[in-house]
Amino acid sequence: TSTAPAQLSLTADADTYDGTGTVAPVATNKWCPPQPGNIIRLPAQNITTLQGQINGLVAVGATSINAGLKWGLGLLDPGSRPIYSALIAGGSIPSALQGRPFDYEDKEAMKVIVLMTDGEHFAEERVNDPYKSDFAPIFKGNTDSNYAIFHAIKVNNSTPTTLCASKPYYIPHLNVWHVRPWMGTAPVSTDCYVPITTLAPAVGVTQQTWPQVWQAKNMQYVACSWYITPLGQGTCSTGTNYNTLLNLWRTKTLTTDMDNQLQTLCTAAKSKNVIIYGIAFEATTSGQTQIRNCSTDGENGSHYFNAQGLQIATAFSAIANNISQLRLTQ
Repeated sequence: TSTAPAQLSLTADADTYDGTGTVAPVATNKWCPPQPGNIIRLPAQNITTLQGQINGLVAVGATSINAGLKWGLGLLDPGSRPIYSALIAGGSIPSALQGRPFDYEDKEAMKVIVLMTDGEHFAEERVNDPYKSDFAPIFKGNTDSNYAIFHAIKVNNSTPTTLCASKPYYIPHLNVWHVRPWMGTAPVSTDCYVPITTLAPAVGVTQQTWPQVWQAKNMQYVACSWYITPLGQGTCSTGTNYNTLLNLWRTKTLTTDMDNQLQTLCTAAKSKNVIIYGIAFEATTSGQTQIRNCSTDGENGSHYFNAQGLQIATAFSAIANNISQLRLTQ
């Protein structure tokens, strides 16, 4: 047997809206997309650097306002002080940030978050832990990159004869079942099924890890075309077996749960006197409601901006002026 690499899932497209006919992962719907432009940036004091990072942002994927606020609060929380110290020691952030984030009770400090969205919460789907690493029962040909999927349910152990005749490997590109993985050629009719755990590359195939599968194929496609349909387990998209399989592979957080998570974070932040400015930039009604309720003095909307087009610049100017006034009065 082989030991699977301890590599967590790099990316995966588990977006329900892609549908079962989408073979390859959709770049903009990948979980943890490998986009250097959209990463958490380290605290900085250089305006030019910050403006460059903001201008480099790319609007892709699903909206998770709750995650954005959680990261923002994490960078303001005193519990992150050891992280700041380590980054300063490594030369990654300015030494002037030593001792930060300040305590919430520090009367000389002011903590401000500007929370903006251009949409509303989109149900988050992420790969479950057992399918972020380890080997999958899926093999890929070394010469032609065709796949074979092993299904233990197709192995008949009743007698040596039935075991030999078992064909547990589904070959998608041919829509047939074989006694062994696809190795560029089909097995001869007299070949027997032989139980194996992992095949070495020398015999023409490489067993795939789950991360390799998710990087190459859309999760809905794998569930429908490699499992449910060939096994005759019902329909895809709405079928019970199909949805059960997807729920085994990934967890879906409903938008209502995400809304509740956001407002819980907002309440906790405001209880620590964190000032939250909210901007709904051409957002949906739901997005506008979530941002307004999250902002400081959400009932009156004094820290909330519903911006359209060029109004976004006016909103940011108003926020900057308001923060300056607060600094003068504190």
